[in-house]
Amino acid sequence: MQLLKKKCRRKFCLIVMSQSTNRGLKKAGFWIIAVIILIIIGGAGFAFHTQTSQGAVSSVKENVVSDNTDFGNATVKWNKDYKIIEIDLPKNARVIKDLNGGSISVWNSLVRNAKTESAKLNHKYSQYIVPNPSDKSKELLEVQNGEIKYNVGDDY
Repeated sequence: MQLLKKKCRRKFCLIVMSQSTNRGLKKAGFWIIAVIILIIIGGAGFAFHTQTSQGAVSSVKENVVSDNTDFGNATVKWNKDYKIIEIDLPKNARVIKDLNGGSISVWNSLVRNAKTESAKLNHKYSQYIVPNPSDKSKELLEVQNGEIKYNVGDDY
């Protein structure tokens, strides 16, 4: 009889050990899954905030100067020397002709779009300039981090 009790006690111990080990594995499994989920979410967030100069240029082209009627065949490029996005407007673009004639409504739409897009993009790619097509050493517009630094339209 005592032998049976010892067996029972050992079985009981084994069962208890088995249940506590099982609980331990469940806890460990929970934490492993939690860490994996955090790593995935963190990686997705990093990828979302990572941006290339080419992606920023495409976004500006699409969201700021996509209307060929107003902006002609505008070019948008990343200037790696100055770390800035340049929006080059042709001399014969409607926006330039209107601006030279004193009408700034089309120009103001470009300024609004540039300001909005600059605020959306990664800080590294949020500075834009629009050089004067007649004199590239002068700027018509400078936007950085969604704020207007200079706007020739304010002079009208």
